Amino acid sequence: MSDSNGCPVFQAWEEIRCHSQELLDVLFEDEQLIVCKKAPGLPVQSARLGVVSAESLLRRHLSTQPDAALGIVQRLDQPVQGLIVFAKTPEAASKLSKQLQSGTLKKRYLAVCRLSGQGSDEEKERCGEWHTLTDYLLRDGRTNCSSVVAADEPGAKRAELSYCIDEYQNGYALVRIRLKTGRHHQIRVQLAHAGMPIVGDRKYGAEGGELCLCSYELAFHHPQTGKPMQFSLASEPLVEVIRKELFQLAEPEYQKFHSGLLPGVDHILGVRVPKLRVLARKVARSDWRAYVRVEPETYEECMIQGMAIGYASMSVKERMKFLDLFVPRINNWAVCDCCTSTYKFMSEHLDQWYDYLLKQLSAGTEYRIRFAVVALMDYYVNDEWIDDVLRIYSSIEHEGYYVKMAVAWGVSVCYIRYPEKTGLLLSDNRLDVFTHNKAIQKIRESRRISREEKERVNGWKR
Repeated sequence: MSDSNGCPVFQAWEEIRCHSQELLDVLFEDEQLIVCKKAPGLPVQSARLGVVSAESLLRRHLSTQPDAALGIVQRLDQPVQGLIVFAKTPEAASKLSKQLQSGTLKKRYLAVCRLSGQGSDEEKERCGEWHTLTDYLLRDGRTNCSSVVAADEPGAKRAELSYCIDEYQNGYALVRIRLKTGRHHQIRVQLAHAGMPIVGDRKYGAEGGELCLCSYELAFHHPQTGKPMQFSLASEPLVEVIRKELFQLAEPEYQKFHSGLLPGVDHILGVRVPKLRVLARKVARSDWRAYVRVEPETYEECMIQGMAIGYASMSVKERMKFLDLFVPRINNWAVCDCCTSTYKFMSEHLDQWYDYLLKQLSAGTEYRIRFAVVALMDYYVNDEWIDDVLRIYSSIEHEGYYVKMAVAWGVSVCYIRYPEKTGLLLSDNRLDVFTHNKAIQKIRESRRISREEKERVNGWKR
């Protein structure tokens, strides 16, 4: 793993893996159950005399509790680290086992995998999407290995899991896994068969070292009270971290002022845009995909989501996918315009993004149209595209106030850069009266237009 130094995939793994010197850390305990963090290399149970296991350590821990009866509810492979729950009474063991069988005891895993096709856009585009693997596994008792076989192979058992690539770089991927069945070495076998062997898994085709597989989330209902219980080795979710920072940065006076500029927009905290840009860049360097997927609770969160899409590194296809998620959330001019100004990536693929903006224009909703109008103004007012931009502006018939204002703004920018072509649009009266006069007003407000030119433009007023 010499090429893993500085790789964000391994940095994320380091944040979640077990660093404790203890083989078994007790994270939670009551009269019914114990939740522990198991170190890699520690077997859950062993029949060999003198071998230290999670079971033997817990029996020693419970030696002063004569009423406790340790029950093994679930298992983790010896090289796998992370969260595991044990029962302390037969009743708790029975109820937790039933939850495990029904799928209400939920386990989430995190792995670092080696992917084929290093650096390809195809691999990067898989980030953030959940996929399902369904195979049939057969266990070989002699080698203690499992393999993928045909469905009709005698002894084969159906295995299903879902996985999502959170991060990808230099051929390594940080992968989240949800198990739907519990088969021998299931995660290791299925990911290896899919071309994603887990780093450190020598049994299934990867290089040696520590097996990078961790049971990082565990959720179930308490066997006695029925209360939902959830444990995680992950750090505080990014959305909560950013939310706390937003509340700290909020200014009551600015909130009052900014709310006056955005009538009808709720949940404004009052954080200034430059500070939002700093937070958006922070999100873009972290798990931005998960952050953008969360439904925003405040105006500022929505703004950060849109900016993060501009700052994060991704392919054109993935960026379009996340804009499809974000753009329908826009409900005010400020989020629209501030976020669009960060989308400088459009300049690198103008043809592709032009088609995308046409799709937004055809959506028919006020802010999706405004988004396209402002993006055309920001990135397409040049020698190659000016005719298309003016043609689109003159063809928009939406009655929304914020569409008309955006078109007027766009036409004024076009006039400043291409006065002759834009002047023809105005002198020919191709815009509705409101937009036409607003465009003239904005042109006359510009400091880049001479007094004589402003008087001439004013003559076109209707």
